[in-house]
Amino acid sequence: MLPRPTPRDELASRPFPLPATGHLRSDLIELVRRAETLLYEQPFPRLMAAFIDAAERDPALQSMHANITESRRRPVRHVLLEARLRGEIPSSADVDLAVDLLAAPAFYRRFIAHQPTAESYVAALVDHVLAALGWRRRRTHGAAYPGTGIYFRN
Repeated sequence: MLPRPTPRDELASRPFPLPATGHLRSDLIELVRRAETLLYEQPFPRLMAAFIDAAERDPALQSMHANITESRRRPVRHVLLEARLRGEIPSSADVDLAVDLLAAPAFYRRFIAHQPTAESYVAALVDHVLAALGWRRRRTHGAAYPGTGIYFRN
């Protein structure tokens, strides 16, 4: 039997708000960090594991799980689709695959490997996925990574 959800648990099933920077790399880092943080806040990991297990046997829970999962994917997909419209990633980029590549490592490290994630891991993950997508950085006042102090050479 699944534990009864609390108001905090119900918040955990809501999609994350969209980042407001409009910069693909920093927006993705923010979204992946939010998801990763949630995976380590109790009781969410225990509830999630129990819910996934129960959903394997109950079609109604399986449908609910699919809906919750989709609501979690939506903000990342939105950020990637906006980047596609701005020409930062090619129109041929597989956005759903990119969402999988960004989400899966946090779940693997938390539930399979039982390893914490270093602060630099999320940025490195995002950078690898963006490289695979063929990301073309936008210049914003000369900054390669807005807010970081890293600049393009002119």
